[in-house]
Amino acid sequence: MNTLRIEAAWPELGDTVGFADLALACKMSGEDVRELIELGALLPLESTNPEPVFAITCMEPLRKACQLRRDYDLDLFVVVLVLDYLRRID
Repeated sequence: MNTLRIEAAWPELGDTVGFADLALACKMSGEDVRELIELGALLPLESTNPEPVFAITCMEPLRKACQLRRDYDLDLFVVVLVLDYLRRID
């Protein structure tokens, strides 16, 4: 019997995620992520990196909000509101 072994690193609280990785993990277009930044729903960390970098803690609420967006065909502005409520719950 063959055993498949998968090793993964659990993200630490101080970890960061890049713009493209955040968009991919949340199944969003880069344009939508940029609009969320403009609306103030996502705040990039200060970095010398040319692309925006975000705290890892923003990923899970954003993934949930994007899943609700896909399930219920929500507007991006509604995602901003849902994201705010999800952050308050956590």
